[in-house]
Amino acid sequence: MRIVISGAGIAGLATARALSVSGLEDYVVLEQARELTAIGAGVQLTNNATRVLSYLGVIEEMKRTENQNQGSTYRDLITDEEIFQVLAGDVAEKRYGTPYFQVHRQRLIDILRGPVDPKKIRLDTRCVHVENQDDKVTVKLASGELLQCDVLIGADGMHSVARQQLVPPTEPDFSGFLGWRALIPFDKLSDLDWKPWHYQYWGPNRSVTCYRIHDAKRGPLLNFLGLVPSEEEQSESWRTEGDVRKLRASFKNACHRIRTITERIDQTFITGVFDRPPLEHYAIGRIAVVGDAAHPVWPFLANGAAQALEDSVVIARCLARSDVKNVPAALKDFEQRRLPRANYVQRRSRMLKESSYTSDPEKIAKRNAGMRAKAAADPTGAWSRDWLWGYDAVKAADAPLDSVWREPVLT
Repeated sequence: MRIVISGAGIAGLATARALSVSGLEDYVVLEQARELTAIGAGVQLTNNATRVLSYLGVIEEMKRTENQNQGSTYRDLITDEEIFQVLAGDVAEKRYGTPYFQVHRQRLIDILRGPVDPKKIRLDTRCVHVENQDDKVTVKLASGELLQCDVLIGADGMHSVARQQLVPPTEPDFSGFLGWRALIPFDKLSDLDWKPWHYQYWGPNRSVTCYRIHDAKRGPLLNFLGLVPSEEEQSESWRTEGDVRKLRASFKNACHRIRTITERIDQTFITGVFDRPPLEHYAIGRIAVVGDAAHPVWPFLANGAAQALEDSVVIARCLARSDVKNVPAALKDFEQRRLPRANYVQRRSRMLKESSYTSDPEKIAKRNAGMRAKAAADPTGAWSRDWLWGYDAVKAADAPLDSVWREPVLT
């Protein structure tokens, strides 16, 4: 079975590794970039994500160098008052079976690439068109070269060429928020008391997320993401460098800790926060999409990378149970196992925007009181996270279809 994977980001490299683990070695990964460098900064790998990394055989490498999240503290952006906290670390690992890591995106790319045969990755190779046929897929490259394969897996991100085989091309949906992103050396923040936790600050129409990651060259860094309304700044490219003075102005009314952080940021990038409408199908014929090509999400659940990792295992195991003739059925099997869950994560992320970024004092007070009560009753956070972190993609890939996923009832 000849397989082409379009895209060598998190979804593409994880899928390549998952195919190898499942005994499928006849694949090639096409990547338009000339080198595998990651755009962005930190990535949160919750327990459902690291369960996949364990299956892929790369978890030990991550344990040696990466930071484990010990918990989350949710705080008021203006006063720094703690609203509630939930535990991670050993508590979450005991409950879910694997750790929760916070890593640099480049480090995750490197770890996933490590076991993949370099000869199976074609860099500087851009896919411009795909054609779904009864017994094969034809892939046209920017060079004019034509490739033929039995399966095409589109892991080519938000602007996926493969996705256009499933739905007509449209503009991404804009969340109304822009994200200020920065990495700050921890030694510049030594006067601030930091736990090895994820810090989430909620304020009127804006938020800040901070957590520690490690960089091989720069050492420990604080990953900073500040979301603000789009009218405060217009730049929307991943590569657009922002003006730190504008960043500081966006958070001039924040608490001392956040203002101090922004004063010590030397370089920042500003990015738009986009997704796309949930798909009705993830596969058609011999073409399927995974990761952001299938279900790009807003960052409010910190689970975009995790959903791509889940996809990789399920699609690989579905194909491993098939033969060349039955590829379309195998891809439909993948779709049935993944679409309900990944689409729900996408919708849930959108819903959280409303509760997390309200400026209505009554809604804020009601939200905070409700969260405090739930956290006091169960500091493990199981009341909000079991449905997300407890998911086992490996079991879901092999289980009877009628037991794969049930949409949670959340209060």
